[in-house]
Amino acid sequence: MSHHRKITTTLVAMLMLLVTSCNRSGEPDNRSGEPEKPDIKISDVFRDQMMRFLESAGELDASSGQGVNILTLKEQLAKTKSSYELVAATWPKGFEPDARKSFDEAVRGWDLTIQFWASKISKSDDPVEPNINGYVDYLEYSGNALQTDVHGDSFIVEDYRGKKYIPLSDTNISILLSLASAHYKAGKTSVLAAISQN
Repeated sequence: MSHHRKITTTLVAMLMLLVTSCNRSGEPDNRSGEPEKPDIKISDVFRDQMMRFLESAGELDASSGQGVNILTLKEQLAKTKSSYELVAATWPKGFEPDARKSFDEAVRGWDLTIQFWASKISKSDDPVEPNINGYVDYLEYSGNALQTDVHGDSFIVEDYRGKKYIPLSDTNISILLSLASAHYKAGKTSVLAAISQN
């Protein structure tokens, strides 16, 4: 009988272990420490608007990588921003917030690129510290990726002497376009993965 009790006790212990390893809903506990993603349903309207935005932004991104003039970039950005406004208006609460931030940053980057490029064409002063001609906006966006220089002691504008500036150069335009592209691609990857599972 004692042998029978040992077997029964062992079986009961194993069953208790199995029960305690599951949560109340019967699903295995999430012990990875990562927060579980909520089950968010996306509407057909949002899905359609997102596909239009991705198509428009994809065209902008592709053309900016192959060489584009400022007028074409402005036209493509206007179309992209228009479709993104519709996406933002229908974005489901809690759905891929990092992707939304990436898209916001992509649009911001394309806007800054046009502003920067227009300044170069109009031969405006370079952005100069502390915050002349958008200096802070460009540095904050780029995370210091843009090329900078320092005005010499004999620079014609006395207030700029010894100050750090961002040259209005083709290289810096390319850097801004590359940063916007990276944000767009990060958002696109996340959103498409989430939509495919929904």
